[in-house]
Amino acid sequence: MQINIKISQLNLKLIGLSLFLIVATLVTGCAGGESYKDYIHAADKTDEIKKGAQKIQIDVVNTFDLEILENAMEAERKLFSTLEQVELSITSYFDYELNQSLNSIYYLYQGLGTDIKIYQKSQDEIYLKLPFDGNYYEINENSSEVASEQVDFKSLFLKVGSDWNNMLEAENIFIGEKSIITSEAGDIKTTKFTVKPTSTQLNDFMLLLKDNILSDSDMLIKYLGKFMGEDTLDQSNYEAFVNALLDSMTITRFEEIAFVDIDGYVVDEQIEIEIEYNTSNQFTSVLKNQKIVIKSSHWDIEKNQDLDFSELNQDKIIPIEQLEKGSVTP
Repeated sequence: MQINIKISQLNLKLIGLSLFLIVATLVTGCAGGESYKDYIHAADKTDEIKKGAQKIQIDVVNTFDLEILENAMEAERKLFSTLEQVELSITSYFDYELNQSLNSIYYLYQGLGTDIKIYQKSQDEIYLKLPFDGNYYEINENSSEVASEQVDFKSLFLKVGSDWNNMLEAENIFIGEKSIITSEAGDIKTTKFTVKPTSTQLNDFMLLLKDNILSDSDMLIKYLGKFMGEDTLDQSNYEAFVNALLDSMTITRFEEIAFVDIDGYVVDEQIEIEIEYNTSNQFTSVLKNQKIVIKSSHWDIEKNQDLDFSELNQDKIIPIEQLEKGSVTP
């Protein structure tokens, strides 16, 4: 069965679902075989940090099939030219014991860079600040329909993590190299961990990932349909799409490098993933390949944070529903 999807829709689905794969791998990349236990302990300890600072940066480079794009409309060709590079950067200063955080978010999409700030003053006081707008938008659990229909990926990630854990073997893990890295806190003595699965292991993992995604079809149909604006997504075409898409994908490179300090925290980590997409009788891929680099770092670990909320002007705080309804003026 040939899957016919407009080029613009296909691109969004490809990027959306393949990035879902990357997120799943990122979340589960901290699990491994027995020889990986030192890093597992460091990753678990890092996940339990209550206060400090962290930065996560995701860079995606997309390469498109020019022959397919030749048959696209001018507007679609322009769209794809702006999607060759996508960036997301999140810097957070936090104190989870006080339910407080300051978050700066930057993303580059369709050639435009945008800076957003999110302030969490308490568990129930969360505010969004957009560029070129003097208002602070109050966010709560009833702020939007999307918030009330959140999808719980935890069970899926646990299954994917178990598969990843079972895949890795001692020969995939390189441990023990001593390194000095420069971070926000200065020079730090660390132990370097490197993970390199084989191509066979990655192919086997993709098959298991497909099985997991298909087994959670009800949850993902709801999520993908809302996220991608697809009104006709049902069990039949969902399964056909997932099979065709994941069969077209090949992870050609995966490497994870993490640096653990003397206190046992992961202070710096980088994951590089390269994916190739192939067109078949069942699927026409406008993407040729994708390179994703995920970098994360932690500093000021378990140190008190001086979180300044003084710029939150009460006169400028308004419900986010006004933004969603388009009734806000700067």
